Amino acid sequence: MAYIQSTKDSELSDEELEALLHFKPSFDKARMEELECNSAAKGIGRLRRVTLLVLTIDAVQLSEVSVKDAKTYGRMVGFVNTFKEHAEALLALADSAKARLFVADAREIPADPA
Repeated sequence: MAYIQSTKDSELSDEELEALLHFKPSFDKARMEELECNSAAKGIGRLRRVTLLVLTIDAVQLSEVSVKDAKTYGRMVGFVNTFKEHAEALLALADSAKARLFVADAREIPADPA
């Protein structure tokens, strides 16, 4: 069975460890579908494309846009910030999913021969 190794700064009680080992679903499939729909409705694909587009433009061109079209430049900044927030939320979900997979791993893991 996989194990959780605690450190001095993050020692967990037996009850806390037991609760971690018997986690419940974070949300149901309906909520999962809702999250998917919300991402589509919020235009995350558009935000991602703007973020990628910014990465194709050099410093001189971006500076020119900031001076010549401050409104568009401001919108680009907002789009990138919103996409970053979304990506950070996705990273948190992925971290949670990864932790769940680690905790639930019931395979026998050989002891380190060292």
